[in-house]
Amino acid sequence: MSAVIKNVILRVFRSPKYLIFSALFPIFLVLILGSLLSNAGNSISFEQKTVYYMKNNPNAKIIADFNAVKDNSGKGDIKFDFKETSNKEQSLKNVDINKDIFIELNNDSIKIYVNKTDNRYYTYLDAIFKSVDKSIEIGKEIFKISPEKATSILKSNENINVKVLPKEKAPSGFDYYSVAEITMMCLYIMLFPISGYFEDKKNKTRERMKIAGISNKKYFLGSTLGYCILSFLITAPEFIFTKFILHANWGNQSLLYYIAIQLLAFMVIILGMIVIYIFDDMDKIMGVIQGVIFPMLSFLGGAYLSIPYGKNTLGVFGYITYISPLRWINQGIFLSIYNGENSFLIKTMIGFLIAIAVFLVILLQITRKDEARI
Repeated sequence: MSAVIKNVILRVFRSPKYLIFSALFPIFLVLILGSLLSNAGNSISFEQKTVYYMKNNPNAKIIADFNAVKDNSGKGDIKFDFKETSNKEQSLKNVDINKDIFIELNNDSIKIYVNKTDNRYYTYLDAIFKSVDKSIEIGKEIFKISPEKATSILKSNENINVKVLPKEKAPSGFDYYSVAEITMMCLYIMLFPISGYFEDKKNKTRERMKIAGISNKKYFLGSTLGYCILSFLITAPEFIFTKFILHANWGNQSLLYYIAIQLLAFMVIILGMIVIYIFDDMDKIMGVIQGVIFPMLSFLGGAYLSIPYGKNTLGVFGYITYISPLRWINQGIFLSIYNGENSFLIKTMIGFLIAIAVFLVILLQITRKDEARI
């Protein structure tokens, strides 16, 4: 199988144009799209917003969370003017026409409504509410351990530590696209095994390997490992460039994020090997993948335009976006970097591992039927 891995790597290096292009193209996209988004962000800065809120039988926890945000709304760079209302329909009209914000406090949830052009405000408020919720839970735990300490904290008005994200810390265009473009490129890594397989077929390399006793199973597994090695060469330049040259915000766990990115790449490569074996038609495969599947998954994953993660502002489309694996990994990374939450990213990585295992079993099963030696 080592001969197959060597064949994969040497073939790519003998004609390295697409390898170099794949490694440098996401850097080019980050520079272009990141610059455009940053300029747009500078021309449309955060403004003071009127926030209409309506209480719809909220429980004590929801009220506590909301009051904490409301009482501390003047601490950050972004100011909010909170006004209570009983007219949801009119408040939604204010969101649509005046670009105000509407918050509905339900029994056990807080729903945030913003104008579709102001998605950044949703992300901002959502992050603050989550931070407040964590702080309150910590306060409860302190009270269980030491009521005296908890009472002291309450008296000093330090019971709630509202983590207000200043404008300077909000994700820039370079921060966003540094993540979005490297995950998008993981999809296009599938093109390497596709083109490599049909090149081996055209050059009779596959037949010579069969004569040498290399079965289909060893060929496809060896090829998969070879392309997994190449995925590091393709993704590493953009990761290194954006982290150390552009100083994009990759958080404090950048190694974890890079591992997640590699799991996505490995999953895509194995899926590509299955597609090759089943369809065995390069023109059809390339046409469907390059013309339809990859552009659609990239768009839904936010590789071209930033798509907010609040489903309340996206309706049915918010659920459709989760068809794309890019949506899962991008959301997981951003939640980890800016909200300090790793749970979604960990679940995504586990999902990728399960998919890799399933695809590997399928690959072994479909290649087992053709183990004859020439």
